[in-house]
Amino acid sequence: MEEELMRANIYLYVILPLLEEVVKEDKKMAKMVRKWRCVVQFQVRDKEISAHLVFSGGDLKVKRGTYPAPTITISFKDVENLNQTFSGKKSAMPKVKGIWHIFLLLKVLKLLNFLQILLPEKEVTDPELRRLKVKMLLYAAVFALGELSKGDEYVKRTIQSSSDRIVQWRVKPEGPFAYAKMDKTGIEAFKGIHDKGSYVSMELRDLDAAYDVLTGKVDALKAVGQRMIVFRGAVGYGEKVGALMKRVEEFLNP
Repeated sequence: MEEELMRANIYLYVILPLLEEVVKEDKKMAKMVRKWRCVVQFQVRDKEISAHLVFSGGDLKVKRGTYPAPTITISFKDVENLNQTFSGKKSAMPKVKGIWHIFLLLKVLKLLNFLQILLPEKEVTDPELRRLKVKMLLYAAVFALGELSKGDEYVKRTIQSSSDRIVQWRVKPEGPFAYAKMDKTGIEAFKGIHDKGSYVSMELRDLDAAYDVLTGKVDALKAVGQRMIVFRGAVGYGEKVGALMKRVEEFLNP
């Protein structure tokens, strides 16, 4: 699978769903969407890839695929256009259908702008926002692995010998948590703690350590040396997981 298409898939199927966490945890955003009952769709015109945001009574669900009659459709001419837009680079404006819902559109753009919190240079000091940023970055990394396992040759080679390996990520003491099931057919990512234990667990010492590692302030190797990251279980496999996480970082920040 071509890199630009994989990158677009990550934006649509990994980054956009992070807005579900934003609506749950950020009071301002939750208040803004609490009465919305609408569907906002994102699609690429020359590829059959799309995702839609379903707002209903303060709840948000981000789903793959097209919706029959969305309230607003934001359509990109190609995957490069989508990737440039989501990464904040200059690009052609996407085509908007449903522009008469101008006030809704402006508020949707405000919600999308919240994703800028993911940028490494976006420093966050508020404790609640800091925890939200860590959660979003952790979910982005783990779920991006799942998308990359569908087309990235390096990831596919790395997991070729895996067989139902559960890899757990923990930010001590109270989370966030995520885990992934890895085998030669691919990687499936989940939120939370696996109920039957894990083959290897990557534990981040605390929220501040997680913040520094996930934003790239501290290199992962250095973090291991300083015991900001501790591997439990099959440490050798943990090194393989570390290499996969590095691939995600390189892919999202080319």
